[in-house]
Amino acid sequence: MKVYIDLLLIFNFIIDYMLLFGVSKILKYRVSFNRLVLGSFIGSFSVLILFLPVSNTILIISKILLSIIMLLVSFGYRNIFDSIIHFYFLSLLLGGFIYMVLELFNINNDDQVLNFIFLLLLSPIFISIYVRKRIDSIKYNKYCNVVFRIDNSEYSGIGYIDSGNTLKVKNRPVIMGNLEYDKETFNCLYSTISGTHILRCINISSIMINDREYRNIYFGLLDSPIKISGVDYLLHSSMEE
Repeated sequence: MKVYIDLLLIFNFIIDYMLLFGVSKILKYRVSFNRLVLGSFIGSFSVLILFLPVSNTILIISKILLSIIMLLVSFGYRNIFDSIIHFYFLSLLLGGFIYMVLELFNINNDDQVLNFIFLLLLSPIFISIYVRKRIDSIKYNKYCNVVFRIDNSEYSGIGYIDSGNTLKVKNRPVIMGNLEYDKETFNCLYSTISGTHILRCINISSIMINDREYRNIYFGLLDSPIKISGVDYLLHSSMEE
């Protein structure tokens, strides 16, 4: 069987890029396009190791080391263990999917060009579906039942542990939501990418989140509705512990 190395390099580069992009979405990494391209470029050369006269043990070790370098180039040292786990898990799933497609449709393995075009069309669809489902499952695990009291009124609903909510006032965590409250509040400043904003806050003595009690919490009154489906309150990131 003829092997076109240039096609293998291109195919490996595109697959590596899709895998790295999928991992970045699952782990919510903010990484530049250039770093993903550079990481994919490094990873694509792992296919050349197959043509070297080395033992299977050296081959496996070399491919593992090269993939770790690829992840370090793309994402740096942050959560490197999580990056490795998700990268290999997604790679195994994609490899199994590709094998299943080749067997199911009985594709002629000698026609490499046709194989590459066919797989390049299906691979991003598979990865996008998996990443979407994985992100949804992670989000679902952050949904909580919330009950708290303000003055003489009790409120309940669905809270979402927002990893981006790190706001604290006087060392107290702030949860946020939409409430009709016309009594006295106090203002606190908080910063986002778009600038500095003012948030009207209320003191609540305690809140029950999945039957666990938290005390000395501030409630921030949002002017705009929460855009996460089914969520009434944005909880503080520390409540994930």
